[in-house]
Amino acid sequence: MTTRTMLVGISLLAAACGGEIEREGAPSTSQRADRFVADWDISFNTNRDSSASFTLTAAGDVVILRRGDGTPLETIAIKLGSKVTCAVGARWHSDGSSVLVFESAPCSDGTARDVEVSFPVDASMNSAYDLRVEVTSVGGESGWRATEFNGPWVLHRCTRAGCR
Repeated sequence: MTTRTMLVGISLLAAACGGEIEREGAPSTSQRADRFVADWDISFNTNRDSSASFTLTAAGDVVILRRGDGTPLETIAIKLGSKVTCAVGARWHSDGSSVLVFESAPCSDGTARDVEVSFPVDASMNSAYDLRVEVTSVGGESGWRATEFNGPWVLHRCTRAGCR
């Protein structure tokens, strides 16, 4: 088989797949569970405005609605035993209906990593102020946790559009 024949075959396959070819075993970034498509609020427990509101769109965008000073969006995860922190990126997807993945954003060391946040309870608890979520991995590595400032950040689904 010539190189030209192989390239034509790959082009036809890409066209048939809508222009995208996924590697076997590679995670699909096209999955976006309905439970996450909404407006959300994230905050540290402080006496200043350290909260932010954002929308997770059905198309996979993270749209910032409002941002206070020093919010968890800039430092959502920290590597245990180091000072490396990671931020929320501009895109998201999910791994099933219980794991929200903020797609690659540059961390404080310059390396872009996906941040996985696990939701151990069902979607009916999304808007609860005591919703318990945890950072389960960053860049596929364990040993990360939610950053803390007077306690770990809190995340909940807004009950009104725009969270305010």
